[in-house]
Amino acid sequence: MEKKQLYIIGAVVLVLLFLIEPFAIGLMSNSQKGAAQPAKQKGSLSLTGTVFTNITIAKYQPYIIVKGRGEAVEKAKQRLLESGNATYAASSGDSLIISLRDSRLAPAAAAEFEGANATVLATALIITPPTIRVEGRGISTEAEGTSFNLQINPIFEEGSRVGATFTAAVEGGEVVGIGNFYPLPELLRGIEVEAELLPSQPESYEIEVRWEDRAKARELASSLGASYREKSYILTSPNASQQQLEAMKAKEYVTGVRPGLISVRNNFTNSTKAGQDLSSAGLEYELPPSVATLPNGSSKQDYESALARLEEAGINAWLSAKSTLAAKLPPFIEAGGKRYKAQGIGIETEKTAPLPSNATSVRLILDFEAVGNRVARITDVKQA
Repeated sequence: MEKKQLYIIGAVVLVLLFLIEPFAIGLMSNSQKGAAQPAKQKGSLSLTGTVFTNITIAKYQPYIIVKGRGEAVEKAKQRLLESGNATYAASSGDSLIISLRDSRLAPAAAAEFEGANATVLATALIITPPTIRVEGRGISTEAEGTSFNLQINPIFEEGSRVGATFTAAVEGGEVVGIGNFYPLPELLRGIEVEAELLPSQPESYEIEVRWEDRAKARELASSLGASYREKSYILTSPNASQQQLEAMKAKEYVTGVRPGLISVRNNFTNSTKAGQDLSSAGLEYELPPSVATLPNGSSKQDYESALARLEEAGINAWLSAKSTLAAKLPPFIEAGGKRYKAQGIGIETEKTAPLPSNATSVRLILDFEAVGNRVARITDVKQA
């Protein structure tokens, strides 16, 4: 076998992050390297390591493989055939092979069948940059870029440039094997959506403990059966300079620093000293309260009783009441000129503004990770 012939070195399985259905299952095969690529000096190392790079979904084969049966699948097939977007459909075992009029229709055709709860695969030509860096254990090398075919769930448009990670085996500067290929999610922030309101949730409670008293409250909160989130850190500006962070890192009570947060020893409670040091470093700051939460089903009276016990022990604490919104995202979210499938994901968030008594929807602001044209994971949600 020639070195340029790619062979599989591991199971090649792509799983759409945080979603149930498989993202892709397939083998990688040799494709043309691309004669137009400039000649490169090859490294002499032979190793197997990890690659993080941007790849291009260059083209799909003009057919899709559908796994799933039922009336909804048959109706999706008929719609594609009647529209002319599919030229024919044939059964193969427990799958349908749908021939497409144009390979660029693969993502839209896949969406038709996924709406019928079927799983869809398409064969994609994937191209790496001309040079890739392969990181092994304590060693790395550069290798000549390559291309390969892979069966994936076609959630990317042809020509999409996608962050990805995979394992590559390298010999003499050439990639001779690829496996464990995963797309990397992109993060979208501050996306406003209109979501369907679900039945209202009962008011919830928690006990907040003053930062200076957090260590003193730990044992008592535990004895009361409460879950206790002890916040031994200080919130600061996420835009703090490295010089400001280094100034705080040198303090004997600081255990770690990063933009927006300074960790401190659990037993350090001198807010006056912390404030003086932070001000000297030119940092604005917040000392967050720790939080005690009683078991599910606890009443407001249970919380008031626990709060009284803390106050009797000389601990400065207070009761915090929160109302929660439950909502269902729309089927699709528009952001940055692209459309992402949200699949009606149900979410909860704190109610921060009143709603009309007859409201059926609510405006939300989301941060989410997307893979291709799918919402993969909601990372933050708040009421608009």
